[in-house]
Amino acid sequence: MGHAEDMRRDGFAVVRGLLDPARTARLLEIAHGLRSRYLQRDPVTGRRGFLVSGWAIAHIEHPGFYEGAPASWLPEIAALVSDPAVLDVWRTGTGDEPEFASASLYVDPLVREGGPPDGAGGWHRDRTALLSDEEERAVLLRDDPLREGGFLLELPLLPSDAFEYVAGSHVRWDTPRELVARKHGSTDEECTQPLPGACRPPLAAGDALLADTSGIHRGWYAFGVPRRTIALSYLSARRLARYPEERHGRSLLDAEQLRRVDPGARAYFGRELVSR
Repeated sequence: MGHAEDMRRDGFAVVRGLLDPARTARLLEIAHGLRSRYLQRDPVTGRRGFLVSGWAIAHIEHPGFYEGAPASWLPEIAALVSDPAVLDVWRTGTGDEPEFASASLYVDPLVREGGPPDGAGGWHRDRTALLSDEEERAVLLRDDPLREGGFLLELPLLPSDAFEYVAGSHVRWDTPRELVARKHGSTDEECTQPLPGACRPPLAAGDALLADTSGIHRGWYAFGVPRRTIALSYLSARRLARYPEERHGRSLLDAEQLRRVDPGARAYFGRELVSR
């Protein structure tokens, strides 16, 4: 695949037509169902979903989403996560072997909230630790292939342009304007201002977008604009070898779920199964 060069240069890449139309339609039907279930109850927290997050449904691999659901839902999601073509997009773009972390579903906002009326989100780099500007800059520029931010693989099931990325920002530090927008802005206008070099690629249903989330990026959450995008997170096998503690807290398919999926998915998940 030719997206490895795009990843190195820009920090993100688009793969057109990764999922065929029939499969995309099946996954879209499941996504509609997961959203409806989430509105009633989020199985991860036990709360109604709109009280947890108004736009992102976390851990759609959780067994609670599939209790009483059509029997085809879970095998379809498991087959997507473990699909060799999907894994190869991640492998080719990152240069490492992917180990599953979690699956999410991005939807159009469930409730109308504050923020800009156009739905522009805040700019950020993915980080697990709060660092000073100097510390964060040092981490970013040490050119560690196992950087903390990781990579995100988005699979839109409806046309979407809800992801925006500042091309090339994964290998350089912020400009003064970017630093204000990302970390030091005090108003919505400052935190959501347009940034030079930002790209908001239009994605068709069935496309894939892979992004190095160490780069500066944001989402768009326009109320009333339908969105159904599955986001897959994998962990770097090399990073896990260096930091095995990062395995803790991962939400994986359990033994009961594994009996309900096809042999290929069972083999992929079985090698890394952990108890909840």
